Amino acid sequence: MQKALAFVETQKTTDTRKASDVSASTNELRRIVEEGKKRKFSAYDALQEAGYIKSPLDEFVL
Repeated sequence: MQKALAFVETQKTTDTRKASDVSASTNELRRIVEEGKKRKFSAYDALQEAGYIKSPLDEFVL
């Protein structure tokens, strides 16, 4: 029983870390989009310039 409780506690702390990582990356994306808007870029262009979006023409050979 104690092992099960310890496992549950471990899972809770692991889930907490994952949630903070997700929120940090979300905040980073928002920051990039906001900076792009200040420079009169679309959200797509700002994210592409930051390297989050790759050019489909470069990825796929036609």
